[in-house]
Amino acid sequence: MRVEVLQKLDEICGFLLRGNSLKVAVHRAGISSEVFQRWRLENPKISEAISLALAESQARLEEMAYELALESSSPKEVLALLAAKDPEIYNPAYAAKKLAMEEAQKMLEGNPKAEQAKRIKKLNDEARAELEKSNAIDVKAIQSTP
Repeated sequence: MRVEVLQKLDEICGFLLRGNSLKVAVHRAGISSEVFQRWRLENPKISEAISLALAESQARLEEMAYELALESSSPKEVLALLAAKDPEIYNPAYAAKKLAMEEAQKMLEGNPKAEQAKRIKKLNDEARAELEKSNAIDVKAIQSTP
């Protein structure tokens, strides 16, 4: 691997360890997402390094949240922080809605009856809209917390 790529990879991993998303970390390192994807495809060790940095970042976040939960009188704030970072893991409403959408999609694919398929699609679309709305509210709540 070239020295320049290694230096940029170190920068990206550093940003990830400070809690940034992969998209933000790549941008802050001054790399386009297209170039980064090409690097990942060309060298599997890059994907491995990124996965390790993301796992470490997640572990740090969970440890901080645990410590904050012990000190805080508001566990909702802690859960909101975690849910903003990874809603699929930490937001039960998000997970339930996602599961409902997936089940509706399976029913839609497996049932040729047009009217029933239309109703299922409508329910799926409503669930998706509600999911996006609840996710936006969680992020706003965290951003407004002092």
